Amino acid sequence: MDTKLLVVNGHPDPRPQRYCHALCDAYRQGAQSGGVNARFLNVGNLNHPFATAGIANSSSDDLAHAIQAIRWATQLAIVFPLWLDAPPQALYDLFDLAERSGAMFDGKAPRRAAHIVVTMDLPAFMHRSKFASNTRAPNKNSAMALPGVDALEATFIGSVDRISNERRLRWLDTMSAFAARIGQIHDPRPSLHARFAIPPLVWRSEPLYQH
Repeated sequence: MDTKLLVVNGHPDPRPQRYCHALCDAYRQGAQSGGVNARFLNVGNLNHPFATAGIANSSSDDLAHAIQAIRWATQLAIVFPLWLDAPPQALYDLFDLAERSGAMFDGKAPRRAAHIVVTMDLPAFMHRSKFASNTRAPNKNSAMALPGVDALEATFIGSVDRISNERRLRWLDTMSAFAARIGQIHDPRPSLHARFAIPPLVWRSEPLYQH
């Protein structure tokens, strides 16, 4: 079965100046360069203003198209900022609605395989170590859990407001290179986290993108 990838930007602010948007662009372009059929869903575009009331302000057509995109995908890449140790409410609400509508069922399992990419203000080592010790940590008893999502892979980018522009660009390259290999992966169950070349930490102000 051909991979159909949906790249989801979970940041409530859909502007391209946000780092999550840049990560999504790099991921989608990398997947397409590897021959994967990839689409993009910007959760922030479902809300007005920027997710101040979750998805309650979204039009029914917007939500229907978003649910249809999730149903279409065989695999998800979900990028979002961690706020108060939780994903943005609009992102959570969307996947809650998708799960209740049956869109997460892929014909074999009630959950959809996903790679989650989480940006955060604090250092990422604690979240990274938790995921390494329990590959299902984001699915159960976790503030990062999303309804219907089977997080088979997780990437945590910490201290995002303080890392250098060079490291931000290297993370974009890392996402693109990883996504380019998706079409070659037939069994996504084993964790691929160890294959990431995590750029070294360099402190610097005036980031290239906003968190």
